[in-house]
Amino acid sequence: MGVSDITVDENVPSTIACYVDSNPGATISLLKAGVRMNRTENSHRLESTLRNYCNDSGVYTCSSVNDHNIDGASIRNINLNVQIS
Repeated sequence: MGVSDITVDENVPSTIACYVDSNPGATISLLKAGVRMNRTENSHRLESTLRNYCNDSGVYTCSSVNDHNIDGASIRNINLNVQIS
C-alpha cells in the first residue's frame, strides 16, 4: 500500500491510472471517498479521466483483487488536489 500526492490545475483534464501486475488479471476499482467511480474485471489497467473541477479534490483509491488475494485487496491511495486558477 502507498500514497501519492498529486496537484493538478483546475479545468485541465487529467487521467488517474491504476496498473496491476497480476496473474490472472484482477478486478480493479477506482473509488473516491469510498464510493466506486469505475471498475474493470480480469484486467491489468484501469484509467479514468477527470475534468478537475474543485470538487474533484479528495482521496482516490485504486483497489485490486484476483483469485490469489481475495482475503485482502491491494490498494493505493491518491490524494488529488485541484489548484484553482
